[in-house]
Amino acid sequence: MKLSDILQIATMCVAVISIFISNMLGGISEKKRFLRDQKLKRYTKFYIPLVQKMYNVNPKYFDYFNLQKLHLIDDFTDMISSNFEFIGAKTAPLYSKFMIIGAKAYSDWNAATYSHLTGIISLEDATKELIDANHALNQLVEDLLLESAQLSQELGLEDISTPLLISFRNAPNHKLECTLRHK
Repeated sequence: MKLSDILQIATMCVAVISIFISNMLGGISEKKRFLRDQKLKRYTKFYIPLVQKMYNVNPKYFDYFNLQKLHLIDDFTDMISSNFEFIGAKTAPLYSKFMIIGAKAYSDWNAATYSHLTGIISLEDATKELIDANHALNQLVEDLLLESAQLSQELGLEDISTPLLISFRNAPNHKLECTLRHK
């Protein structure tokens, strides 16, 4: 083989390798852009509107009993269910748990407090269920706010969730047992 043949083969190999590397780098770049766009879509379509709604409720009233009483629980759950594809994998089971526990708890609480039918459910049992629903709501809210804060950090955006999360965690009343409200 002549030197010119070897140079010609080397030139073709370099061209093929450079096309392969360029394609591979382009694919990696496109994948990163796609993942960032998906995170941005989750953040703007779900987390920002959710956090905005939550800022409209004083954190000390952000408990299951008050949200039901103020007819805000439906807005909260509707927003989550209509944007379910945007919530994180950890949040989905928390939401399901909350929906199951919450619906039964409020129904039983009403039956125990406002119905004079005896034997359906005791006020003590209904109170325990309502406290469990409130605990499930607290877990859900904290998880949603943590996910929002994490997404904003990953996207390099200002974190609007952490101040609300701190207020929520420090609010004295949202953790009170519902029986204290009826004394």
